[in-house]
Amino acid sequence: MIRKMMNAALALLAIVALALPCAALADYSMPVADGDLSVYPGLDENVKNILLIGTDTREKDLASGRADTMMICSINQKTGIVHITSLARDTWVTIGDNGHKNKLNAAHSFGGPNLLMQTINRTYHLNIEHYVTVNFYGICDIVDILGGVTIQLEENEPWAINSSVEESYADYGDTRITPVPADATEAKLCGAQALAYARIRKLDNDFGRQNRQRKLLMAMASEVANCSIPQMISLATTCFDHVATNMSLMDIISLGTKVLASGVSDIQMHAFPEEGEYRYDSANGVSKLFIDEAYAIEKLHGYMYPDKDFTEN
Repeated sequence: MIRKMMNAALALLAIVALALPCAALADYSMPVADGDLSVYPGLDENVKNILLIGTDTREKDLASGRADTMMICSINQKTGIVHITSLARDTWVTIGDNGHKNKLNAAHSFGGPNLLMQTINRTYHLNIEHYVTVNFYGICDIVDILGGVTIQLEENEPWAINSSVEESYADYGDTRITPVPADATEAKLCGAQALAYARIRKLDNDFGRQNRQRKLLMAMASEVANCSIPQMISLATTCFDHVATNMSLMDIISLGTKVLASGVSDIQMHAFPEEGEYRYDSANGVSKLFIDEAYAIEKLHGYMYPDKDFTEN
């Protein structure tokens, strides 16, 4: 029973443990007033939505900087079905109460997790009240404790991984990292290589990067499901060193149990928006993705609430 409970908690932590770097900005300039997360009413209470945030901070304070990785983990507590949806960081949205327009990921730098949750709730008519944030170095340590993760690789990805690791070699001390073979179509990546893989952007664009993040996430979750007890203890300690959340341990264990009941292989991965679902603009040197918010609400709710009557919107 103890092993089962630990595995449940760690399974959820593995799902939330994907963080990618981005330059940190200033301290909060738009704090959320009176804890108002703008939770949308009337949604199915069986569905628990959790915001997964990745930031670049190397400090203990994980609430600073832009949120370079944003995923909504939707757990149906009745069926055990899990949907994880990546949100594009360049999505152009309204932030706060004064009509300010900016990229979605900027909300985190202006007001931390609360402002980011509020912005997502207002944009997509959701009820997110809980978040998990993980920092830059969490990925390396977690993957290494797992003994590495096996990833199917596309053309030029081995080169991109090796190049990134070489550029950041000083960060890994005296550790000798064997390069991924240039022609590899599958490789077991160590922590540094896994982080480099999930950060690749030069080969395509942010949508390709999101896809790699989701592949890594699934690989990590699969490894966690087979952890030994010593690994679980080490992993639990490491996760909590790198993770900040407003969820209790019992909440994590309860939800993790439902994730395991569903089966890691049954987790559904999505991206929003997808190609063709946005208008791109780069005026003034700023990349922006404009979306049809009514369409976005219907599509996202279609994942999370398949029985919902959209005539209510």
